[in-house]
Amino acid sequence: MKYFLVLFLSGAALAQPLTSNFDGEIELLAQLNNPIDDLWKKALEYLRVLLKDHEPFQVPDMPEQTVTAEGISLKAKFDNVLVSKADDFVIDHLENNVLGLWAKFQVTVPKMHIDSDFTVSGTIKGKQVSSKNGHFTLDIDKLVTGGFIQVAFKGTYLQMSKFDINYTINDLQFSETGLEVEGMTKEDLDKLFHDSFLKYFQENEQFVCQQVGAYVMEQANKIMYNKSLQGLLDWLDDFIHGRIIHLDIFNFM
Repeated sequence: MKYFLVLFLSGAALAQPLTSNFDGEIELLAQLNNPIDDLWKKALEYLRVLLKDHEPFQVPDMPEQTVTAEGISLKAKFDNVLVSKADDFVIDHLENNVLGLWAKFQVTVPKMHIDSDFTVSGTIKGKQVSSKNGHFTLDIDKLVTGGFIQVAFKGTYLQMSKFDINYTINDLQFSETGLEVEGMTKEDLDKLFHDSFLKYFQENEQFVCQQVGAYVMEQANKIMYNKSLQGLLDWLDDFIHGRIIHLDIFNFM
């Protein structure tokens, strides 16, 4: 996600009125042909390649989840979380206001696949469940993410000042192995976790978006810190041509 965002920031810098302290902006702009569109196109396609080449890619462990229903109270911890099928994202909308230094975007991932190990503890129908280990798969149908980005100059370099995002999930499919509970079939357990995950994502959208937004702002501002316009363009050029090999790819959601 941070790569996706930095592209806009660079484009905004390129078209910013020439009142900042960057040297040689007129000459730089004269050398570039439609720089914003070109940067978006090249970097997004390279991002798609990276997602495919690194599939599946590991992401930070998911926070502990509480699963509750009639007679059921479980805590579940997820580790070794792997994501795939994220490279077929569709760009629904991109809108830049380079003079106002803001942008809007919306992307859709048709079906994102997640694999993870889990450990659960708690009670199911009065029976204690302790340290049961297993594995689950989660397919998220039609994840649509939109957002608004605002940046501003801090001295001679750009910093992100606002990043608001939202998302919708059409549905998800959950399947697990390794958890056995007397009186419940595998289908019963799958439905229990399906309902819990879907409820969590739908009811905690604001919290999830705030956490993601704060992290993205922090990472993007680290990239842009103290970089001149030319320095930011050089960083983008290195990314587009594969000279930056570090991939913290989960943050594009």
